[in-house]
Amino acid sequence: MRLSLLTALALTALSLTGCEEKKSKINLSGEKIDCALTLDTLAGTDWVIEQINPDKTVTPNPGTRLRITKEGDKYQVKYNVGSFADMYTYNCDVKNDELVCKEPAKLIDFCKALSVVDGSTCTAEKLKEFAPEATDVETALADVAKFKDKPEWKQFVFNNNNLANKLQGLLWAKVDTKTCKLRITDMYMTIYNGKRVEDSNPVGTNPFVQTKDELLWEHCADSGDLFVRKSKDHPAKPEDIAACFPNQGCSFGATEEAFYHYLGQDGRDAKDGCTYSYDLWLNGKPFKKDIPAEIVDNAGKKEVRWSTGVTFPAPGQQVMVMVRSQSCAGGAKEKVEVSCNMAVVK
Repeated sequence: MRLSLLTALALTALSLTGCEEKKSKINLSGEKIDCALTLDTLAGTDWVIEQINPDKTVTPNPGTRLRITKEGDKYQVKYNVGSFADMYTYNCDVKNDELVCKEPAKLIDFCKALSVVDGSTCTAEKLKEFAPEATDVETALADVAKFKDKPEWKQFVFNNNNLANKLQGLLWAKVDTKTCKLRITDMYMTIYNGKRVEDSNPVGTNPFVQTKDELLWEHCADSGDLFVRKSKDHPAKPEDIAACFPNQGCSFGATEEAFYHYLGQDGRDAKDGCTYSYDLWLNGKPFKKDIPAEIVDNAGKKEVRWSTGVTFPAPGQQVMVMVRSQSCAGGAKEKVEVSCNMAVVK
């Protein structure tokens, strides 16, 4: 089941911007558009949704973004589905004049959805109807067996047999030479009552415009260990965290400093010969780069402190992503983990 940290809803917009010269078209306003964009030129490009504003103008919004790459003859898309901190990978095929993309099949989740319907079981043959690459179903069946005939079974059935159970992301990308943009259709597939169902994600069908801006393409795998506080002091014990949770009414003022502390276990122990640093990304954009992490003595052990204070540049929801890295024995910098947290600024 796919879960996202934040889902940004976007509305359809029509833009009249042009691209580089090659093919001339006439758009709805009668303006000539010179566009060199084709499927063959998409590899290595980044795109953001074109957002409509209250005054009917349009603005590129990096809150919904995708990146197109190509290895050999295979296209791949990284797409955040309108989330500031989640990033999904889609494999694509060229069909006619568009890219048809889908996430890799989550075979265990597919099998669960097939196993909770009355009179239905998950078999290799049945699974192949939804995912031709399916082979082994034993792992999924073992997971189902843990809940079968238990008090949790009713909830397990609901979790795996409802229309909001997004089993696989689907995406279509087509070049619109009239406007020199991409037309993106964002949908998902689920299995409901044993049958395949496709539905639209909130992004729906919208124009995307190319961007050269530096944006975040990492997936936040850890949203539970980065805390934002009003105190810069490192909490000595878990019960002393006193985090500023927006759902509990906590927020920051426009000029108030917020203090981020990573309190998870991964990457806390300092290794001899290693240095540690981190990058901060705010709402998908670079905020601060290559910040040295502090190494302290904690009860006779060297510990890495991933902590920093920031002042937010604007009001509203603020999603901070911390990409933590290490470099050992003079080697290249290696990513340790990606963590994220949301704050609200009044």
